[in-house]
Amino acid sequence: MQVANIRLNNYGFDYKKTGNKPARPVSVADNSVPYQNVTSPAVSFLGVSQKYLNAKQYIERVKQIYEFLPPKNTDIYEFSLNNLDGIQEGIKVFNGLNMKEIAFLTRTMTEFGVNRGCHNMCSYCYADAKPPIKETAETINKMSWNDFKSLTDGLNELNDRLGFYVSGPNVSGKRNYISPFHDADGIEVALKDNNGVEHDFIDIADELYRAVGVPVVFDTAGWTPSNKKLQERAERIAAHYSLSENEQILTQFNISFHPFHALHTRQVLLERTGDIERANKFKDLYENRMANAIYTFTPMLESRKMGFIQRVATSNEPVFDGFREADLQKMHKSIMKKVRVLYEKDLEGEQKFSKTSADVEGHLSQIKMLMTGHVASGITLAERGQELFGKANRHALETGDRAFSYNQRMADAKNVKDIFYNGMNGIVDANGDYYLTSWSATFPTEIKLNFENKGKLTAPIRPYLQEDTPITRTVINTVE
Repeated sequence: MQVANIRLNNYGFDYKKTGNKPARPVSVADNSVPYQNVTSPAVSFLGVSQKYLNAKQYIERVKQIYEFLPPKNTDIYEFSLNNLDGIQEGIKVFNGLNMKEIAFLTRTMTEFGVNRGCHNMCSYCYADAKPPIKETAETINKMSWNDFKSLTDGLNELNDRLGFYVSGPNVSGKRNYISPFHDADGIEVALKDNNGVEHDFIDIADELYRAVGVPVVFDTAGWTPSNKKLQERAERIAAHYSLSENEQILTQFNISFHPFHALHTRQVLLERTGDIERANKFKDLYENRMANAIYTFTPMLESRKMGFIQRVATSNEPVFDGFREADLQKMHKSIMKKVRVLYEKDLEGEQKFSKTSADVEGHLSQIKMLMTGHVASGITLAERGQELFGKANRHALETGDRAFSYNQRMADAKNVKDIFYNGMNGIVDANGDYYLTSWSATFPTEIKLNFENKGKLTAPIRPYLQEDTPITRTVINTVE
């Protein structure tokens, strides 16, 4: 039976499909219909509660009546979350949360603050990302590996109990990616376990992909070429995802490449003051950084997942001089010259990527094609952007209007469907706190995962954190 033909809604079962009419119409979403308690001699031995057994029986009866196994993208909101409550018992990370709250979390989660903080300081950054805060006994700037694993293991356990991904709508394509960062660079994503073993983006992406069933996005704005640790990590990531058997785990492999990076921004500001010598130093720093990143990711050039994130200002206001598409084109030409030098040096020496001059030209041609791809013009000027460009320019005013609009919508939300209707996306912070963002405004929620670092302080989640407009458990639990 196709799932598209099955409607698990308030209208009850279609008994003609099964020929097995229950004693009274039982709707999967009919919260008023209790299931008969089930006793099991193994309950005390297994440590399983009656509430869990009732929830499990509910799932099995739904499958039995419909004579189908749920597909992996089944929407948990098609079930009675009251009757399903208890299926999560014993999963440590979800302690204190009911199934309505877990459903809300898994329906919206998009970004995971595995590492918090970014050194790129891009002047348009929607997350207003700043360098990581210092870790102390009370503050953290990353998840512990134990907390990260408790989340992915908890999701996997819940998936097994349900028989489908608890994040079902994500799997069906309504959200086609997840991200192991919110305000960090993908190349910085890494955690050490209790044995001191480092797990970088590859391990973390594998864990998330298995738990959520959605491909993971990799974004980087490059790294200092002399940073040996990050350089080796980047080479490992490029080699890994260039293999076809690993490609499915990624939805996109992006190099973030635009005039708003802190190094180019510094160049523009120095040029405005006439300090051309220092401006050129920052110009070389940024162009060498990006040339190295492009060169390092040569193995990904053949992948359909490889792309550049390019962004420019479209406003004619003088404050954006140096940040428009013409400036990006100049950057392209200069960086391409530096990339060519790296390929020719490789050809003359190690021949890591190029065996012939034709190889060099082929790589350069592929890079030029990526550079002619989409150039975005939508800019969210969060706090840092407004300090640099001012609050009265077009992009700042548009950002403010969007933030105000979303604040009003969330303040008026009466039930969880209002949140879904507004297309909000969830962020799991490093301490287990949960936020929603529209990427122009961010809202705290009353949902907190049971992490070992629960209660510790993190850097504020941005942009435009609306602390006076929290998403309450009352709204989250109002499903009908």
